[in-house]
Amino acid sequence: MTSPRCRRQNRVIAISILAVALAVRVGYVLATSGYTMRHDDRVYDQLALGIARMGAYPDIGGHATAYRPPGFPYLLSAVYAVSGGGHARVVAGRMAQAVLGVVIVALLGALASRLFDRRAAICTMALAAVYVPLVAAGTSLLAEPLTIALELGALLAVLAWRRQGRLRWVVAAGAMGGALTLTRSNAFVVVIALAVGVWPARRRLWSGVPKSAAVLLATAMLVVAPWTIRNAVVLHSFIPVSDEAGGTLAGTYNSVSADDSAAPAFWHLLSQIPQYQNETRTLTSGPEAPFQSKLVHLALQYAQRHPLYPLKVALYNTMRLFGFNSLALSDFTATDAGISSPGVANAGVYSFWVVCAMALAAGLSRRVRSRVPGFVWLAPGLLFLSIVFVNTEAPRLRLPIDPFVLLLAGAGMAAIARRWTVSKAALEEPSALAVP
Repeated sequence: MTSPRCRRQNRVIAISILAVALAVRVGYVLATSGYTMRHDDRVYDQLALGIARMGAYPDIGGHATAYRPPGFPYLLSAVYAVSGGGHARVVAGRMAQAVLGVVIVALLGALASRLFDRRAAICTMALAAVYVPLVAAGTSLLAEPLTIALELGALLAVLAWRRQGRLRWVVAAGAMGGALTLTRSNAFVVVIALAVGVWPARRRLWSGVPKSAAVLLATAMLVVAPWTIRNAVVLHSFIPVSDEAGGTLAGTYNSVSADDSAAPAFWHLLSQIPQYQNETRTLTSGPEAPFQSKLVHLALQYAQRHPLYPLKVALYNTMRLFGFNSLALSDFTATDAGISSPGVANAGVYSFWVVCAMALAAGLSRRVRSRVPGFVWLAPGLLFLSIVFVNTEAPRLRLPIDPFVLLLAGAGMAAIARRWTVSKAALEEPSALAVP
């Protein structure tokens, strides 16, 4: 049992790490005052501005849209409502992301403490506080920090249910799972892991859905339902969350991507794919849903004609996910995460490699592996599968997976520190035969 003094020391250390995490993120925002919105962050900014000004999700290009999930635009619009317009809104939005980054560090510490111990929690928090991808990409105007916070919160709620058995934790996990689904179109796969986590161990899969899993799934669907209804009314189509699958799939499954020697099976903009652009020309000026549906059809048609191509996509996407490509390509994909400095982009790659090596070493330990329930590892596994056959631009699309790598790395650091402490104590212990 930990003494009150040790608990106080741990609390002081945790608070100090959180202060460092905030200082690092705020410092990065101030050091990159020339931050320019270029890609998805610019669209999120436009949507948030529209919500702040009109109180409703705005149209894009004169047409209703469901391309971007609404979770982050609504959160960002709340920041804009307070900060006002102009460049001040961008700084305020990035500062809000910095605060959310500190919340992520705290949640990672709580998760590590629940799975391992306080020492592992401190080590995990220390790594997350200065982990370059979380700092740099996490202070851009993108949805990933909100996704990660909800993901970790939902996992903690499931762990609380497994410990206490109270249904309120299932409801909380379901609510956060639904909100998570509204932040990224592929995040719904985490809800599957959450449902597995609340599935009673003694209940057989074929004997029916237990109350806990049913409540979690129903709560998640209730959270998503208002947006699905809005899409049905406004876009006249059944779109549960987002219709971005068209542009995402078509950008990878095409002859241009397949024949790209510099970046094989790499995602491309529609404007870079002449064949698809010609086949959808009559749809670009109309409603969004038919246009995206056509792109899905073209992508699936290409995959059907080239059945081995998905394996090629998965191979090269996995290599890009781990940074096993040219640094020039890593610098290019980093711009999608709002990182314009090649030095910062390269530092992000190197820091990921270091953390991965630490996580791999920790994963070899049976003691570390045995402490983590299977559903926790199912979450990053499903997230990986949801992107590896489509697009894995690092570090942005990898960010929701990175916390699990940090968890393992932190547990490994704690194990090394524990062995060192025990060895040092053994060396310093006086021999029972020593003459006083």
